Amino acid sequence: MSSTDENVIEAIETTVSELSNFKKEGLQKGELARTKRLLKGAYVRSMESTEHRMYRLGRDYMLNGKCQTLEQRLAAIDAVTEEEVMHVADDLLHSENLNITVLGKGNSAIKKFDISGLDL
Repeated sequence: MSSTDENVIEAIETTVSELSNFKKEGLQKGELARTKRLLKGAYVRSMESTEHRMYRLGRDYMLNGKCQTLEQRLAAIDAVTEEEVMHVADDLLHSENLNITVLGKGNSAIKKFDISGLDL
């Protein structure tokens, strides 16, 4: 995310608040379907590049010992359920896992900011 020096703490607190709401309330209606369409569209468009296709094939083979076809990858995206998304969120989104990196000129407020006060 990007913010100004003046609102960096507010941006961090808002992000944590949104993550907390997500864990409590789950996905909004239609959000998973919209996200799937976005991912599949971006994936299909990226396949227009020969370089990207070769990179993907090499990465798949190195990580999995096999390569997935475009149809297999799209089917895997379609197969993701809201329950699976929330299970992963419950596994990963915990206050003790929060890390923040702030780049920019020295901001005295951020230096004093205590991330341990944020609760997911």
